[in-house]
Amino acid sequence: MTRQVEISPAAQHDLADIWAYVSEDDEDTATQLIQSFYQKCLVLAEMPGLGRDRSRDIGEGVRSLPVRKYVLFYRVTDDSLSLIRVRHGAQDSPFSLE
Repeated sequence: MTRQVEISPAAQHDLADIWAYVSEDDEDTATQLIQSFYQKCLVLAEMPGLGRDRSRDIGEGVRSLPVRKYVLFYRVTDDSLSLIRVRHGAQDSPFSLE
């Protein structure tokens, strides 16, 4: 089943912040990093079970998957995968899913 990939406003903000930070050193690397997140979302849309179930510690139906030094947080329905946040793996502060 092919699911549509949706990017939440919070995840869009995360991606913009990540690109801005990484691009201070190298814009090409920043662009490649963001593209790798999108590519991983396409894979997750086909195989959503690759990620870890985070329902107990973060929120109902939330899953996560590390990509490089970052972690993608997402939810899956029958017809879509919604990327809800993208966080650096070293960030341990609480965060909102919205």
